[in-house]
Amino acid sequence: MKCPYCNQEHPDTARFCTNTGQQLEEGRSCPNCADRIPPGKTTCPTCGTEIGSAAYPLTEKAPASAPPPTTAEPGGGVLVVKQGEKRRSPGRLLACGCLGVPGVVLLLLVLFVVIDPFGLHIWGRVNGKYDAALETMPADTGVYIGINVLSATPAELEWLTQSFTAYLIEPSRPVAASTTGLAAPTNQPAQQIANPGDLLQEITQATGLHIPNDLIPWVGQYGGIGLLDISAGRTGYPVSHGWVIAIEARDGGKADEFLQTLRSNVADRRDYSFSTETIEGYSVTFHDVPEDEQQLAFTRAGRMVLIASNLDGIRQMLSAQDGKSLAEDAIYKQLNAQRPREWSASLYLNHSQFEQFELADLLPSEASGVLSSLVLGLPVADAWEGVLINGAIVSAGLRLDVFTAFSRDQMPDASLEMLQNRSANSAAVQRVPRTAVIYTSGPRLDLFYESIFTSDGFSEESRDNFEEGFANQFGFNLYDDLLSDLDNSWVLYAARASGDNEGRLLDLPVGAALLAETSDSQATQDTIDTLTEALEEVFFTVEQDSRNGFSWNEAATLSSAPFIFYGQGEGFFFLGTDREVLEAGLTGSTPLFEQTRYQELTNGLSGELTPSLYVDLDELYEIIGEAMSDEARERFEDSIDPLRAIQQIVLGTSLSEPDVLRTVVVIGLPPR
Repeated sequence: MKCPYCNQEHPDTARFCTNTGQQLEEGRSCPNCADRIPPGKTTCPTCGTEIGSAAYPLTEKAPASAPPPTTAEPGGGVLVVKQGEKRRSPGRLLACGCLGVPGVVLLLLVLFVVIDPFGLHIWGRVNGKYDAALETMPADTGVYIGINVLSATPAELEWLTQSFTAYLIEPSRPVAASTTGLAAPTNQPAQQIANPGDLLQEITQATGLHIPNDLIPWVGQYGGIGLLDISAGRTGYPVSHGWVIAIEARDGGKADEFLQTLRSNVADRRDYSFSTETIEGYSVTFHDVPEDEQQLAFTRAGRMVLIASNLDGIRQMLSAQDGKSLAEDAIYKQLNAQRPREWSASLYLNHSQFEQFELADLLPSEASGVLSSLVLGLPVADAWEGVLINGAIVSAGLRLDVFTAFSRDQMPDASLEMLQNRSANSAAVQRVPRTAVIYTSGPRLDLFYESIFTSDGFSEESRDNFEEGFANQFGFNLYDDLLSDLDNSWVLYAARASGDNEGRLLDLPVGAALLAETSDSQATQDTIDTLTEALEEVFFTVEQDSRNGFSWNEAATLSSAPFIFYGQGEGFFFLGTDREVLEAGLTGSTPLFEQTRYQELTNGLSGELTPSLYVDLDELYEIIGEAMSDEARERFEDSIDPLRAIQQIVLGTSLSEPDVLRTVVVIGLPPR
């Protein structure tokens, strides 16, 4: 056997090492793994190697002055082994020597997070995929609104509140009654809530509680509201016949005090009588009237405070906590996997509750087709299967991440191809001038045209009629002779126009321009020539010119200045209603993308997204107001008060998965 201190071989009967003087029985080591073997044992407890007969125990000690042993090491070095020091196995050195105490603590923390023995969902809270309130929502919840309290700093929340307070809350305004529920005073007719400030005042009047001040002492990270039993109302629009609220409590005792105060205040102010019932082991307080007349029921189940419009709502929430919640919905899980880590509020629309409705029932069919194609690039009325919207505070204001699950089988090929062709670099968008108040853009104008006419709002017959009428008027087929060649990036923008001109849009001092890349300049020029001939045949005069390397055509009637401008150059086809507005885009001398505020807004979009819509509401409101009389302007400004905090909007879209559309909207608010 070997001496455990110097590795010198000895007969099995030896009791002392001739080199170190150490007792061999105390430090016998396994010849296979070098681990320590207890006295009197013949089998290694670590690897199971048999080592022969055990020596008898010895009590005689080696001299204290025994010299430290040495042993040869690989590479010619010498390892000095101190007397009494144990030669550890490589496994033990790795676990205890290299990892160290901090490493062991870190490993234990990782295991605690992964195993989650107390159901805290720490990792889910950090990466934004968990929502405690959602876990209590019934699986058939039609609309869910969630709040993540810890996702924003107090300074950010104060800035957000101040941005809207001046426009939404007017203390001097009389409080209106809400539509239904606790906040509707019994002696007033139900009517629409004027604004969110009114709603908070009504809740205080009905319950004696101040929101959010009475929630702060006990509320945890998550809260949520669910709307149940969605059906068509008398007007055909969706209405809910029940609601549920879940709030995570970080202090159960204070949460119980809140519920006791709620019961006492409502009983006094509303003349309600309450009873209690035990459901799944929890004591539930409820409005003591027939269930179809109930207004309120509540309880605390573990860390969750549950409030509902009736007892059945509480029953459904308690059942949801047993694994029958909206969080298990397949579509929700798919969309939630795409959700960014930072979110302050979320909204989920459950498609199963909205199958009875069509977008065309809520909007004119043509409007729904054009709107969805313009903003999203697809006719969502036909294809959507669920929508998850997440809101977060960013440097420019608010960012909304909208994830829409859709059926590829019901998606027109043009819409799919347009989404797949979206690029982070758009040559057309780079030319939008700084004076633009609105623009929309896309990867290919031919696909945009196809997506509009393949949407639910247009039939094949309506497309044929449109193209036939256009061809009769201008002498060429719009799609075949022009749009099919405009097969790269495009942008349509409007900007303030100076002076009076015939090309004003909607009688506003605004001109519009279209820039579209073309792959066949010769074919495009042939179409331009055909358009010129058609205009001249209907009493237009067309003058040709060359400006900054572009071939211009300016069309006017006998009694007007030019108000149709078109031509091509540098790989672009262009068409506009104002010379200055169009030329600002073609020259690219003062592009919008170099503006600091615009950069701040677009930085809120993900890197792979190109803005497909931009609106400068501040400037647009000014332009509209300038075209009104004083009286009309005053009425207009009053009507837009709730929107004045929203200064700009930027929107971009892409496919986050083959069947999930991601739309990011950045809303610009007043600077901090």
